Amino acid sequence: MVGQYSPFQGSNKGGRYYTGSGPVANYTVIIVANGTKLPVNSNLSEDAFFQGMIWVA
Repeated sequence: MVGQYSPFQGSNKGGRYYTGSGPVANYTVIIVANGTKLPVNSNLSEDAFFQGMIWVA
């Protein structure tokens, strides 16, 4: 998962994010075309997808 904001730096939201598997899962940066609709997370504790994650450094 690549997110606009980082829980490792104290953010309580993911912002726009992208998930993938295979080779894409190893990317730390993605470039998307203008107008691309990405999912948005505005609060990590209120989103079932993010509640299933454990953030470790």
